[in-house]
Amino acid sequence: MSDEISLENNNNNTDSQQVNDGSNGIDAQTSSSSAVDPTIQMKQSYENLSLDQSIEKLFVDGSKHLSDVHGFKSVIGELQQVKGGAEDNKKELQRMAYAKNLQLLEPNIQIMRSMSLYSEILCQKVVEYVASVVKSEPTNAVPSRAQMETLIKVLDNVLILDYLKTWQAGLNNDFSMYRRAMQHVRKDYSLTDDETLRHFLISAHNINKGLKKDLQDKVDGFEKVFIHVIKHCVDLFAKEPQQHQLMRVSVFCVFLIDTTLANNEKVAFAKKHLKFSKLSKLFDDHPRVLMYSTDLFMNVPYYLKGSPNFVQCAEDDSGFSCFSR
Repeated sequence: MSDEISLENNNNNTDSQQVNDGSNGIDAQTSSSSAVDPTIQMKQSYENLSLDQSIEKLFVDGSKHLSDVHGFKSVIGELQQVKGGAEDNKKELQRMAYAKNLQLLEPNIQIMRSMSLYSEILCQKVVEYVASVVKSEPTNAVPSRAQMETLIKVLDNVLILDYLKTWQAGLNNDFSMYRRAMQHVRKDYSLTDDETLRHFLISAHNINKGLKKDLQDKVDGFEKVFIHVIKHCVDLFAKEPQQHQLMRVSVFCVFLIDTTLANNEKVAFAKKHLKFSKLSKLFDDHPRVLMYSTDLFMNVPYYLKGSPNFVQCAEDDSGFSCFSR
């Protein structure tokens, strides 16, 4: 969107009143923002909770975050367009216009900040939970029935949040306008102030990739847990093919363990519990799986292109490719 906004000419008295009103609005907004920081409140809400309590809270909070991102409405069409003019107080009028834009953008920016922090806490707790399962039974890392249900739900939460964040283009558009407005309203604002949030928003599928890296770096044997999750999901899906969550999580787990499938010892463990060719055919038979709501779908073959070791294992198993169609 161009950096334009038309400013009507007014007499000097009216301009003076507008400037004063605009400045007061900016001060009020700054005061309000400094008084309450929802992200700090979110962090504090997870303090002193046990791991199981944190996971349960993540489920509750996750419903709101997923709904917020899926239903996100960009406000770009409502923003004032700012352009230069002949007025003596042109800069102040522009500053007032940008300040009003900030007021419109702020609720959406808070959705972004909350989503970013939520994803960070979510992935941290997933890593801790998987580590606890491995620690309880290092040899096979078989989750209990309750742990299995929790893992399926929490992994699905990660997957859907990552998908929605990447799918929702309006997030980046509003954030760009927010940074532009901040540079005109706050003299001490630097683009580096929001660099972490910017990187979070522009990086496709970084939530999934970040979780994968954290599991590899912090939980030795994590792949055993997910191999059991895949088997459990596949067995249930055969009985309940309408449960799209089971297929989604199976695909996601394959992505998470793919790097470990380059290790012969880890592949040997996986083959004791999974038949790669059968799993590959299952994915091939269900190339399109409902992701969220009734309108968003997972493209399974496209998603699994990020799992080359799994594809190779499946082809080695029977010569069958899950991308044959």
